[in-house]
Amino acid sequence: FPYTTLFRSISLPAEINYALNTSATAPNSQALNGERLEQLFKLGVVIPPVATTSHAVTANDYPPVSIRLQEQGKVQFNYTVGTDGGVSECSVTMTSGKPRLDDAACTMVKRRWKFKPATMQDGQPVAVSMPDEIIFNLK
Repeated sequence: FPYTTLFRSISLPAEINYALNTSATAPNSQALNGERLEQLFKLGVVIPPVATTSHAVTANDYPPVSIRLQEQGKVQFNYTVGTDGGVSECSVTMTSGKPRLDDAACTMVKRRWKFKPATMQDGQPVAVSMPDEIIFNLK
């Protein structure tokens, strides 16, 4: 039967095999990430995390010294949403050029950002790492 032959010749990436065959959650150090994670989202194998808190920068998030010095900038970073919905890791991938703002971005993300965690098709939570950015802008 031609469809059987075609099906048997398909080789799935390791992350999809993991996603389809696991009943355990991935520890944060093995969080799904990058282009493969995007593929898993598109295939519906992994349901993305959903924010349950605001991600807006508030006056309390802005370092007081940066306000006095009128520092502004965009911080790009990767963060990991754990199986509990909290952010367990954050690392700057492109600096704003202002170390205080870079530090404030990850501090804000780890303290305030909460999510309904990403899940596998069977409902099991799974850790995922994703990129984002925060813009610090004084008005």
